[in-house]
Amino acid sequence: MQLIHRHRRLILFIGLVFVMSLTLISLLFPFTAHASAECAGVDTNIISCDSKQNGVWSLLLLVMNILTAGVVVVAVGGIIYGAMLYASAEDKADKVEKAKATIRNVVIGLIMFALMFSLLQFLIPGGVFNRDYDIPDAGAGPSADADTGAGSGSGGGGGSGGSGGSGHNSGSVTVADIKLRNLRDASTTSGGSVLKKGVLYRSSQLSELNEKNSEKLGELLGKNATIIDLRVASSRAADPDVKVPGASTIWVPIEGVLDQGPMVTDPIRRAQLKKALIAASHADGAVLIHCIAGKDRTGWAVAMIMYINGASDAQVMTEYMKSTDAGYTLERSWLLHGLSLARSQYGSVMNYLKDGVGLSADDIKSIKNKFGA
Repeated sequence: MQLIHRHRRLILFIGLVFVMSLTLISLLFPFTAHASAECAGVDTNIISCDSKQNGVWSLLLLVMNILTAGVVVVAVGGIIYGAMLYASAEDKADKVEKAKATIRNVVIGLIMFALMFSLLQFLIPGGVFNRDYDIPDAGAGPSADADTGAGSGSGGGGGSGGSGGSGHNSGSVTVADIKLRNLRDASTTSGGSVLKKGVLYRSSQLSELNEKNSEKLGELLGKNATIIDLRVASSRAADPDVKVPGASTIWVPIEGVLDQGPMVTDPIRRAQLKKALIAASHADGAVLIHCIAGKDRTGWAVAMIMYINGASDAQVMTEYMKSTDAGYTLERSWLLHGLSLARSQYGSVMNYLKDGVGLSADDIKSIKNKFGA
């Protein structure tokens, strides 16, 4: 007992160092986890080669990773040094004050470092710690096509079915040839690595198609195409879709959303989402999903198809935000809120699709077979 009493300062500060070290590591570890990206199937740890990732941004993240790790090492070392000074100071006032000053300076430094990163988190779009943040391609933004109502996606071949016949266009018609706002092949933002090209399309409502463009859309989609209309009855009545030659329409009404939270919390929306996904997976040819703008309800449905086929958060977000190229307002937080609710309530997006939406193992297999690259 006398030994413990004599060295109680040393024991106390060893415990303090241990607790603070664990705290620092637990707080800063998520920020020092390195981000990997894919370059034609080869993992790299520094700079992404994906056209949607900015290499300079990845390099800056690496520098911040190293800086954060260095701060952890210096802080732990400073606390250990201050603890040793304090434990060996005995009754010498100058040594006690030096030890206290050392520990105090380490704490102040940590607070300043945390404040600096908090400021960066606030100022930088998407957040400095978000490893999934994508930088748009050079020249991205509302294009001339958006001003005239055309989608901004790239052209693709005609649809090929996963559970029946298939349809291919002649290759003479591309998405850019059709004046339909927000029309695109959903596979293009992930480079065809998640979804088959020319199988899943998305767009705004088809009410503004003229005869010429409806014929072009029919040629793009190919034979046996299926259009899935997610608008409610009043929207369909106000702006009826123009008939697309060779395509059949399935109506699955889902109440409109901006923030995607209700797609998780509302059982009616979940049930309708199930119908839409199953209908899409059983289509013979290419599938085009749309609501009014083709960005919110359609965005969530396409995101779920992408997750089923192994897409990353970054790939899903890139596809979701692509609707801004057509001049629409869209917030990353809308999708993130829905995904956060799905994960908090069901444990994962896939569990949400199974337990919340009600997709069976066979349903998920059909969606993979139909759309998976």
